[in-house]
Amino acid sequence: MIKDERQYRITKAQAAKFEHAIKRQPARGPAKKIHPLLQKAEVDALRSQLADLRAELKEYEASQAKKRSARKRSRARRTIAGP
Repeated sequence: MIKDERQYRITKAQAAKFEHAIKRQPARGPAKKIHPLLQKAEVDALRSQLADLRAELKEYEASQAKKRSARKRSRARRTIAGP
């Protein structure tokens, strides 16, 4: 679970690295000493981790949007109520 902006930035950077690693896999071609099933497992693991990171990013973004919305409503109430 992402708790602050610092963790959000780190998670976003990690997700970008996973995306890059996944895109690089087919371009590298089959490794000579690694069995094809192990290569597939590696790519599947990268995709799974990337999905987890994206879910965490989405959850944090949603919570931030909810907080911003609550602040706007609070400001609007104060404006209507007056000083």
